[in-house]
Amino acid sequence: MWSQELWLVGQIVLLFLALSFLYWVVFKRIQWRSALARTLTERVRVWAYLLIPLVPFAWGLRQPAFAVQESARFAENLRWFAEFAFLLVLGIFLVEASSVLVFDYLFAIRRRIDVPQILRSLARSIVYVLLFFFFFPRLFGWQDIAGLLTSSAIVSIIFGLALQETLGNLFAGIAMQMSRPYTAGHWVKIGAYEGIVEQTDWRSMTIRTLYGDRISFPHSLLGKMEIHNYSLPSPLHARTVRVGVHYRHPPSKVEEILLHCTRGTPGVCAQPVPEVWLSAYQDFAILYTMKFWIEDFARYPAIESEVMRRVWYHFGREKIQIPFPIREIYHHAGDALPDTRSDDARILKDIEFLQVLTDEQLRTLAERLETQVFARGEIICRQGEPGETFYIIKNGQIEVAAHDGQGGMTFKRTIGPGDFFGEISLMTGEPRNATVTAVEETAVLTIGKEDVRHLLEENSQLADHISHVLVLRLQQLEEQRLLHAQSTSQNVTTQARRAESLRREFLARMRNFFSY
Repeated sequence: MWSQELWLVGQIVLLFLALSFLYWVVFKRIQWRSALARTLTERVRVWAYLLIPLVPFAWGLRQPAFAVQESARFAENLRWFAEFAFLLVLGIFLVEASSVLVFDYLFAIRRRIDVPQILRSLARSIVYVLLFFFFFPRLFGWQDIAGLLTSSAIVSIIFGLALQETLGNLFAGIAMQMSRPYTAGHWVKIGAYEGIVEQTDWRSMTIRTLYGDRISFPHSLLGKMEIHNYSLPSPLHARTVRVGVHYRHPPSKVEEILLHCTRGTPGVCAQPVPEVWLSAYQDFAILYTMKFWIEDFARYPAIESEVMRRVWYHFGREKIQIPFPIREIYHHAGDALPDTRSDDARILKDIEFLQVLTDEQLRTLAERLETQVFARGEIICRQGEPGETFYIIKNGQIEVAAHDGQGGMTFKRTIGPGDFFGEISLMTGEPRNATVTAVEETAVLTIGKEDVRHLLEENSQLADHISHVLVLRLQQLEEQRLLHAQSTSQNVTTQARRAESLRREFLARMRNFFSY
């Protein structure tokens, strides 16, 4: 008697330990690399854990050693409960495992069909209902299946009337998933709301807006609304920005500037190419529309802001006016603007090749200077492009970088207020030998070709002095470039001859460029 019971207890304990060890190996020890295996173990892990005590318990109650107490009412109820719990957990375990194998392997991997989550949930629900009607009558000893189905039908009608709206959402959701107007991760516009689709369940679809808000739409309502999908058939999405310009500016020039600002903005796609067109003649301005394409819809406010910011800076440099709406005219005598000509003249006096000018000539040149402001990250001039403008940094910082023919960088440095660049292109007409980019918002003073021509006609010594300074600047540039490649040494005589040759060459180029 006692030996049989002890043997039964030992068998139950051994079975429990064996199942526990198997659970530890499968769900904890082995690091599954397959996505299917990870999904399968994650889905059935809880139910497998519940089967560890249920299987030994139900098995022990079925053994002959337990038959001694079988006549007791408690033993019968205990056996019934153990079998019921075991079948319930085992059924859920098999349904969930089959769901993963069918939807995540057979459809997703073998046939490459992504079954919507709502259809997966519906299929599992149907299987659970069928298992309920198959096992429960046998488990509880119900013989009158027809009566059970009849009463179930009546109950179903009552519940159907009570859950009419819920069922409407369910079937509307199924219809939406069949037509697939969106999937998780798509950017959509529904009514007045724009957001990314986060999830779809049997009742509703949830989006997260750019402001971080979560909005849920019931499927029954969603089926009656217009859905704008920004992610189909591709993530490319067109945006438009409008700007008004004064009537005095030629449309061809304005359109060229707007295209330049749009193409150089980070986040704007090169293909399809941006477009600009004249939209309307308004009361106080000509309205232009810029159309460009983006791929990252979540960043469209930042991209549009950058486009408009570059337009403002470029319009300021080109003296293009964005007019105010014409409503009423006020005459306001504001404070007089400070006279910056003396400050600009002092800045010019520090420039090496302008030091031979008299104070009067410096003041005259300062009156002809123009101030241009560049935004952070904006290219002031590009290597290889023609240029007839000389720049003096008034405030801010810029980066000067030169590249070789293979795209490698040969020279790079950062300069600030008081420094200058562009003198070689200004004096000889040669293409720019470096690309200059604003590191931060930078204001520069500009000198044009005609300003220098006027100075050369008035000061005969200026040409010789400028050519000498340009040679020194060019030698410094070459030395800095050589630091990126290899060091070299030349004797003083060779360097002097080279400098004199370059000076004459620059002087000849200047005379040819300025025709004097």
